[in-house]
Amino acid sequence: MKKIISALIAVATAVSTMVPVMAKDTFSDVNGNYAWAKEYVEDMAERGLISGYTDGTYRPGIDVSRMDAFSLFARLLGSNNEANEEVVGVAKKEYESVLKDYKLTYAEDDIAFLLYRGIITEKELDKYFAGTKKTEAMPRYEAAILITKAMLAEDEAGNEVLIDMDYTDVSEIPKEAKQYVYYVTQKGIMSGTGDEKFSPNTPVQRGQIAVMLSKTANSANYYFEVTKLEDVDPDANNIKISDYDAEIGYSKDTVIFKDGEIVEDSELLPGQTVVLTYSESDSDVRVVYIDIVATEVTDTLAVIYKGYSSSGGTLTVSAEDPVTGDTAQYECSPNAIITIGGEVLNINKVKAAEYVTLGFAGDVVIEITSLSKTQTIRNAKLTGISPEGKITISHEDKEYDGMTYAFSRDVNFTKDGDVAEFS
Repeated sequence: MKKIISALIAVATAVSTMVPVMAKDTFSDVNGNYAWAKEYVEDMAERGLISGYTDGTYRPGIDVSRMDAFSLFARLLGSNNEANEEVVGVAKKEYESVLKDYKLTYAEDDIAFLLYRGIITEKELDKYFAGTKKTEAMPRYEAAILITKAMLAEDEAGNEVLIDMDYTDVSEIPKEAKQYVYYVTQKGIMSGTGDEKFSPNTPVQRGQIAVMLSKTANSANYYFEVTKLEDVDPDANNIKISDYDAEIGYSKDTVIFKDGEIVEDSELLPGQTVVLTYSESDSDVRVVYIDIVATEVTDTLAVIYKGYSSSGGTLTVSAEDPVTGDTAQYECSPNAIITIGGEVLNINKVKAAEYVTLGFAGDVVIEITSLSKTQTIRNAKLTGISPEGKITISHEDKEYDGMTYAFSRDVNFTKDGDVAEFS
C-alpha cells in the first residue's frame, strides 16, 4: 500500500536514568552470557524502541518495571507514532482524570492510549500502577498477558481449552495467566528459562524485553496511515481511500473509534479523515483499527425544512426545494450536528417552514444549520449560479465559504442600487 507508515518508528523509553544513544553494531555488554539477546537488542535499538546508557552499555540484566514494559508495548502499538497524534490526544482527554493520581510521569500518554485501545481496563490500573507497583519489576507471567493483548489475541488465547505445557513449574503459573503463557509459548515469543521452567514470577530483564518486543513486532507488524475516505460500502465491508485505487476490506473484528467511543461502521462516511491501523503477515493485511478523527462536509443544499422522522435509530428529515417545490427525504448521521442561531440544539427545535442548509458527507447529512429569517452576508464572492435558482459563494469566513443557497420565487435582485433581473 502506497501510504502505509511503519508502526515501529518510535522514540526511546523516557526513563530518568536512561539517555538514548545512537544504535551501534552492538552494545559493549551485550555479549558473553547475554549473546542470545544481541540481535534483538540491536533490532529494537535501531527501530528506536529501546535505548542504552551514555557509557555505551545496555545492561541487559537489569529488571524492567511495569511502567516501562507497558510504555514500550504501547509504543509498539503506535502511541508515539505521528499518525496517531490526534488519537492519543483524544485518549489523554478521555482518561486524564482517571490517571492523574497514579503519577505515571513519562508513561501517562502511553497508558492512556492502552486504555483507549482496550488493552488494559480502568479496573486493572490499581493492579499494575498503584503506589510502588508501577516501579516494581514486571513478572514474566504478566509479560505473557501484556504480549497477548498487544497482539490483539486475547480472544484467541481465551478460546484455548486443552492447555498442555511442558514446563515443570506449570502449577506456579497463576490460573488467570495460563492461557496467555500457553499462547506466547506456542507463538515462540516467550520460552522457558533454560531449566525446563517458565519461572512465572521471575522479573523480566532488559535483555528479555528486547526479545519479546522484537518477536511481537515481527509477528503483529503494525503499520499506520492517515488518509481520507473516498467511498464506503458497509454491506461489503469495504472502504476506498485517497490516493489508492483499490478497495480495502475490513472485518467484523475491526474496531472503529469516534470521539472516544467505539461505533458501528454506519459511522464511516465519505469525506472523513481517518487513521487506519494495519497488521500485516506474510499472507494477509488486516485493518484492525479505524479512528475517525475528522468529518468534512462535501456538499451543501439550501432547503425549506418540513419535519423529521426516526425509525430504527435512523433520523430522516423532510425538506422542500424552494425553487421547484419538490419534497425529498434525507438520511442523517446519528451524530449529525443541528445548529440553530449559532447554538447546537436538538432536531425537534427546528421549526417547519424554516430555511435550513443541509451539509452532506457523501449521501448522508452530517450538519443541519437553521438560517435566521433575516441574515446578511457581506463581502461574499459569487462563484456559481444555476438556472434552477441556486448560488454558491466563497468567503473569508469559513462559516459561509463554499455555501450554496437557493433563492425563492419572489426574490429581489439589485445591482449598483437599482432593481435588476436575474440575467
